[in-house]
Amino acid sequence: AMSILSAGGNVGIGTTDPGDKLNVNGNILLGTTDKIGWRYSSGNISYNYITGEDQILTLSGGIWTSSGAQTAVRIKTQQGEKLTIRNNGNVGIGTTAPLYKLHITDSAASGRAVQGIQSATSGTNYGAVFVAEGSGATKNVGLYANAQGATTNYAAIFDNGNVGIGTTAPSERLQVD
Repeated sequence: AMSILSAGGNVGIGTTDPGDKLNVNGNILLGTTDKIGWRYSSGNISYNYITGEDQILTLSGGIWTSSGAQTAVRIKTQQGEKLTIRNNGNVGIGTTAPLYKLHITDSAASGRAVQGIQSATSGTNYGAVFVAEGSGATKNVGLYANAQGATTNYAAIFDNGNVGIGTTAPSERLQVD
């Protein structure tokens, strides 16, 4: 069934009582290069769209400047913005202005900005691997830890293991080579 209500100009597909400008009761199937799009504002020729081109879900658009340049794509929930992807490739979780490739901000009491658990039952498990490399760099730092602002601050806590400085196989609680 298709309905067009002249009073409000609403169009319904699969319904005889559309409550919005376009009300579809059922699936919408697009061709492989077709898009569902919407304009950001009446004065802006740029638009946002969703497409499934090349069998990859693509969301394009987001926050546009008055000149029509795209600055970010943001994902929101009812509680506000949760994920931001900037034009420069920086991704923010908990921040709308990520300064790094992955920038995570969490202000929850007793929260953790990041927690990773690797629990394979065979092979070698690595909870985290950080690599800093660059032959042209003046300094490479593989891991930098900082804690500040509380009554007691710990930059790092190592549970159930030896700590090595200058060695990858420390045999003591603290071994400096």
